[in-house]
Amino acid sequence: MKFAAVELPKPATKTLIYGVGGVGKTTLAQLIAKLLQKPFFQLSAINAGVKDIREAIESADKQNLFQQKGAILFIDEIHRFSKSQQDALLPAVENGWVTLVAATTENPSFSVISPLLSRSLVLTLAPLTDDDVRAQLPGGRRTGSHDIEAGLPRHRESGRARQPVEQSRKAVRV
Repeated sequence: MKFAAVELPKPATKTLIYGVGGVGKTTLAQLIAKLLQKPFFQLSAINAGVKDIREAIESADKQNLFQQKGAILFIDEIHRFSKSQQDALLPAVENGWVTLVAATTENPSFSVISPLLSRSLVLTLAPLTDDDVRAQLPGGRRTGSHDIEAGLPRHRESGRARQPVEQSRKAVRV
């Protein structure tokens, strides 16, 4: 399987990953941390507040997770943070204590504060199409009205796989 190379600018201190659910935003954040060989620390905006942000940064600092400048602080669903919650991230990000990687399903132009957005690399991820899934199949063999490996109907009004990422994983495993 081939992946498109993503070259991050140096230093990439803020990255916002925008896309619908299931396109691999969290997986990409984990890959970034692994490729950069940085510690990975995760918060969910669904259940985190300003106090949680500060505690996470302090806790990680005490555990020396941020000793190596630019440890990855991944915030899932950052669009759920209020302006004051996003503001609480600024000191750690601006001082280079962390590399912020955040995921959102909402347009970051409307859901992320301008001090974060204006200095961020914004990556937009789109769901795989049926053709994307078929391209991953060895030889793309088909039978009847389905692709053998992926179980995808050949004719579909929408032209998009219902759960393309899961179907792609299944197709590649065969």
